[in-house]
Amino acid sequence: MDTNFLVALVDPKLSADSRARIDAFLADMEKKKGQIVVPMPALAEFLAGADQAGLEYMDKLERRACIEVAPFDRRSATECALLDAAALGRAAQALAEGKDAQAAKKDGGVGSRQKVKVDRQIVAIAKACGARAIISGDEGVRACALRAGVQPWTILDLPLPDSARQSKLQFEARPSA
Repeated sequence: MDTNFLVALVDPKLSADSRARIDAFLADMEKKKGQIVVPMPALAEFLAGADQAGLEYMDKLERRACIEVAPFDRRSATECALLDAAALGRAAQALAEGKDAQAAKKDGGVGSRQKVKVDRQIVAIAKACGARAIISGDEGVRACALRAGVQPWTILDLPLPDSARQSKLQFEARPSA
């Protein structure tokens, strides 16, 4: 999960459907003994905007068996270097074709060069941990994940549990008088 997902976890204004999707996803991961990876750069971004409440919430979240905070380690650095090299290769190709090489360096990323680097770190950590999917509302993270072979999801891609679906009411026909 990325920073956007962490923010959604604590957002009191999150829609009931999105809250139900997140809660069901976490419960399902615990039940199946799955693993949810929180990349350290995503955690840092989250904590930078959440102050003390963010630390308290992360303490609670990390107590869940399915949550793993993953560092930017050697394997992640290697994955990130591969993502960077691929982007630079596409930038060189774009330059040779007379296209915008700077945009190609961002490789579908949105925002400043620093933001693109952090997005790549988040995806690299996910890939190094063997993640099959990354949940993010950030277009840059999603584009990078897709290029890295990690399925990008949004919260709305998570299944809505049956308990959150509005049921249809059955009305009995009244006999006419």
